[in-house]
Amino acid sequence: MWQYTTVGNANSAYLINSVQKELTAGMIMRAVSENKLSLDDKVNKFYPNVPNGQNISVLNLLEMTSGLDPAGPMGDAPYNNDDANAQKTIQGTHYNEQNFGKWDYQDLEYILLSHILEKASG
Repeated sequence: MWQYTTVGNANSAYLINSVQKELTAGMIMRAVSENKLSLDDKVNKFYPNVPNGQNISVLNLLEMTSGLDPAGPMGDAPYNNDDANAQKTIQGTHYNEQNFGKWDYQDLEYILLSHILEKASG
């Protein structure tokens, strides 16, 4: 776990595993209720280079039904949750048409949601 910290002190950023998914989903729904984001918004509105992003909605990401499949590591260690790591992750992402609309657990979807939330809410 220490390899995924930024500096290893009280001000470090840590990956908190799947607990962050609950928090991210809650913050997405808050942004929706504040009209900063719509569940129907397409991913390409925020990240035009996501494969099939013109058809994948925020709701698809929340439900893990996007059909996206990461082909490599999601960013660099130490992990910084920034746009550069998001772009690196997107570069290694593939679209699997057979999985679109079907539940397929991928951390990638919530990583993208956290970046979309940042763009939508400022």
